[in-house]
Amino acid sequence: MAKKPNYKASEINGPSIYHLKNQTVHYDMFTKNGYVLTSSDLNAYSLYSNKWLFGLIALLLTFLIWDRIFLSILLCLLIVAAFEVWYRIKKVPDLYTIPNFQRPYQNNIVISFAKNSSKGMLIAFLVFSLLISTATTYVLLTAPEEANTASMWFMLILTLGCAIVSGGAIAVKAKH
Repeated sequence: MAKKPNYKASEINGPSIYHLKNQTVHYDMFTKNGYVLTSSDLNAYSLYSNKWLFGLIALLLTFLIWDRIFLSILLCLLIVAAFEVWYRIKKVPDLYTIPNFQRPYQNNIVISFAKNSSKGMLIAFLVFSLLISTATTYVLLTAPEEANTASMWFMLILTLGCAIVSGGAIAVKAKH
């Protein structure tokens, strides 16, 4: 049995994280196993769980510097794959494994965001996302036709997605 973690449960959160009996369990949907995370696993899991964020940052920077969307997408996917391989080869073998882990409840990004955020923070995030998407829409509508607006469309879709997630989280928070 894994030792009791010596960190606050709120330090590790996400749609694939379950807090059960003084243990934090990461559910891997590919292997259907649960992996018990301890305080020594916190930094590695944080890097792993933010792999898409690092990939999106690389995608945006690559696109802004070289203006090549396929190169940007390829670099994003390579970064995500590198984090996935690193975590599965270097970190997962050291974790206590619960084979065929049965999730006690379904979790998703909206529910996870609602559980781990205050209502004020959710409203602030919603307002910020809507302001950024409004500003992006304004720039898109006023940009000259010869301007490359692909990155602006990406930003608009991303911020509207954030607004939808935070709006859903507010609705979930209001229910409970």
